[in-house]
Amino acid sequence: MVDESVTAVATRMERAPDHKELYCNVTRTRISPWDISIIFCQGKTRPNGQPYIEEQATVVMSPPLFKTLVHAVQKCMEGYESQFGEVFFRKELLGPDPAGQFADLVEAIKKAQGDNEQQAG
Repeated sequence: MVDESVTAVATRMERAPDHKELYCNVTRTRISPWDISIIFCQGKTRPNGQPYIEEQATVVMSPPLFKTLVHAVQKCMEGYESQFGEVFFRKELLGPDPAGQFADLVEAIKKAQGDNEQQAG
């Protein structure tokens, strides 16, 4: 997907020589004030039978590009479901809310800053 802000300059898509295609069955997200990351993972099993999740790639992008991606993915899913039927998932498998985690982080930083100001004052 091309960032709309550079579409006029970069209109031709070309695949990088080191392009990789990965299978993903687990994702995680991470947010900061400056960017949003999607971590693509695959659930695997060790030879001893112990399951684990292997992080395979992380894509970091600006919040405006992430929102563009969310819109494109939503449109893609709508097209898929109109052709193949509704896709169901168990919401309890979604994991923690990254926005909630970010809010907790912001509060912890504010508290630490307040504690530092009290100690300095």
